[in-house]
Amino acid sequence: MGNNPYLPLIYKNLPRLLALYHDDRSHPLYGCGDRRYWGWKLMDFPNATFQGAAFGLAHLYHSDMLPEFLPREACLERIIAMIKVLPNLMDRRGGLAEALPNEGSFCVTGLVLGDVLGAIDLLRENLGEAQVQTLLDICAPMANFLKKQDEVHGMISNHLASCALGMVRWHKMTGDNAALARAQIWIDRIKQHSNEEGWMSEYGTADPGYQSWCSTALTQIEAITDQFDLQLLLQRSYKFLETFALPDGSFANGCGGRMTRFLFAGGAEMRGERLAQFAQTHIAENTYVTLDSIDEPNMVPMFNDTVLAAVHFEQGKNSWKPDHKTVHYEDAGLLVHHGESHITTVNTRRGGWISRIPIKNGPRSIKCEPAGHDDKGRLLCAKNGRVVSFQDNKLEIRADLFPVQRMMPSPLKFIILRGLSLTVFHSLHGGNWVKRMLSALLLKSSGRPAGWVIRRIDLNTGKIDDEVHETAFTPLKDATGFSPMHMASQGYWQVSDDTTS
Repeated sequence: MGNNPYLPLIYKNLPRLLALYHDDRSHPLYGCGDRRYWGWKLMDFPNATFQGAAFGLAHLYHSDMLPEFLPREACLERIIAMIKVLPNLMDRRGGLAEALPNEGSFCVTGLVLGDVLGAIDLLRENLGEAQVQTLLDICAPMANFLKKQDEVHGMISNHLASCALGMVRWHKMTGDNAALARAQIWIDRIKQHSNEEGWMSEYGTADPGYQSWCSTALTQIEAITDQFDLQLLLQRSYKFLETFALPDGSFANGCGGRMTRFLFAGGAEMRGERLAQFAQTHIAENTYVTLDSIDEPNMVPMFNDTVLAAVHFEQGKNSWKPDHKTVHYEDAGLLVHHGESHITTVNTRRGGWISRIPIKNGPRSIKCEPAGHDDKGRLLCAKNGRVVSFQDNKLEIRADLFPVQRMMPSPLKFIILRGLSLTVFHSLHGGNWVKRMLSALLLKSSGRPAGWVIRRIDLNTGKIDDEVHETAFTPLKDATGFSPMHMASQGYWQVSDDTTS
């Protein structure tokens, strides 16, 4: 256990995690983890995602991995409190919220259900059957909600996998065949929208970070039952993910459609995948996004995954040796070129976003897709890119230029959303309609392209040349950290942020 690379990270962040939970045993919200709600009282609803930390704590308890500063009895009491408070966080349908009151979030309800059931299952002997049944009764409304609700605002594989895991665990503990049938629908959908290149759809794109999250959920399902035939899907997934494990210890660097840079290693450790050795080697260095730099809304899922990796860690079980070959995932729009001195990653769908990572030592760079201002002052960026030619390590990409949408909250918008939360969201179909509209506003381009651009990239030297047509275009002078759209889970700090040229 002393060589386990995940435990120091877990122990360092446990105080930060535990400090989020209400510790007043006389209060109806005892065990609630959204301090902005119960403590600061700046939010008018609780984000229930925090309750899922019961799973990570239960794993530490069950595997005798708790740090000295957290006694076993206190840990067990905290887990039970996290679960027992759930009825005070649910809406009348059994749904949980993340972003809006009465939201009935498909993802959060399924995520918390799976985490809480995983905790109960691990602790069954410590809880006793009467206590187990009490806690299962608390979970029943969430399971019933998921039999009616579905993901409606996009094809998001990690959401479907998380909810499927919740329903598989519910079936395991209750024998509810309707829950298993529901999980089958979502897993079939993931397979239907997966690609032979090895990627699973995240809003219609490939995103390595979220795919590692999705793969961990599917791996846990695979460990429970072989009913869903996940072996080939997961083999392809981890082979795809290995491509984005880079020699400087960074992972993906935001190359995907959702621009993430985190890595969930729990599933890789469970399956004994080569990617796990990469995670073990670099997790303490902050070269990729880990628990150290994650924010509160995503802290619990990453905490649980890091604990899962720690529990399944075995010294020397895996070997890591990256493949030194160029790979072009044409459907994903991702090209990973292994040159003599650098590994160059290009997202062609995004018009030629590019990163160059040195194989040994030397300068590294990340350049965003073509982005700049037109003569009306609008910020434009490239989208809908396609490869025009690729030969002799020279890549040419054509993309449309769209105005960048940067919608921000305002008091008026909050009033409108709260009005919808108090009215339309009480209807499942009405709430889902609002979510689809919000998703379209935040994520999709609107209107006609303002022009188009040809980006030429020399993969050997990294030289970039942009040729813009049908619009005035002044490139951004400093495009560091440029974001072309809303994506809350992008851009968490990693070491290279302050060393990138």
